[in-house]
Amino acid sequence: MRKRRRFYLDLGIEKRDVILMWMKAVDKDESNFQKQWGRTILAVMLLFAFIVILSRNVYASPTVTYLIHVYDYGNASVSILISDTEAGSAFTFTPKFENYTVETVSGTFQVINQTAVTYFYDNYTISYQPGEDGVFRLNISFMFPYASLSTGSRAWFMTPLLGAPKNARVFVNVTLDNFGKLLRSDPHPINQQNNKLSFIVLDAYVGSRVAIEYQLAQPLEEKNFIFNIDGTEVTIKAPTIYTGLAKKIANIYGKTKNLLDYVFVESFDKLEFQLFLPRLRDVSTLGYVRGEEIN
Repeated sequence: MRKRRRFYLDLGIEKRDVILMWMKAVDKDESNFQKQWGRTILAVMLLFAFIVILSRNVYASPTVTYLIHVYDYGNASVSILISDTEAGSAFTFTPKFENYTVETVSGTFQVINQTAVTYFYDNYTISYQPGEDGVFRLNISFMFPYASLSTGSRAWFMTPLLGAPKNARVFVNVTLDNFGKLLRSDPHPINQQNNKLSFIVLDAYVGSRVAIEYQLAQPLEEKNFIFNIDGTEVTIKAPTIYTGLAKKIANIYGKTKNLLDYVFVESFDKLEFQLFLPRLRDVSTLGYVRGEEIN
């Protein structure tokens, strides 16, 4: 104890002074800590503001949502919802041979281009302004015949041609009647709730589709449709829901019979047609042809 006391006295420092020096050092450290903490908070706030600005730019891009309901007889209703929180422009594809309706839910728009891109579809480009609520919403609706093809217990569905700007977020929501089980799809769904499947499409700016193969909850009843066309018995084996399609096939054969007789040199006594399904997007299987390849 004496040695320690002499040490303090030799330096001219009392214990009280040592305590004061220690307290000042602590105060200085606290001050530095507060400054560093303040800088950290400022940096975090700036980073958060930067993220908000970036996210605003991301979410300001247009959103294109396809709502598709496929009925048990194969046809589907399609609604294309285009929305945005800023003025801009967007495009999608509309059917050339089906009637469609365009309804403005919020905001205003002007058609700036409507030209053919494939045999079955037109490019539908618009410029738009948000409404008083700060949002632009547009709904394009139409019916899509033979959206789902079925034979026996299997079915194959393909969407109409999907189109949207490259910066758009594209969602496809499909509801399938008489749905039993998903067999495969392209792309894979991001969500599935029973017969409702949701997809994100990343390549709609070049024209894309969603294809689904699924098992039916109730297999379809099939029938042999028989027609006599100028001495040729034509049999078309197909589900009963395709009565209209069977008649169309027979009608087309009737219109081309003379040409086919000439090509094959003789007339057929009997002809049989049977429906089959392609695999996912491989619609070239056994003669299927993609609509956009017909020009």
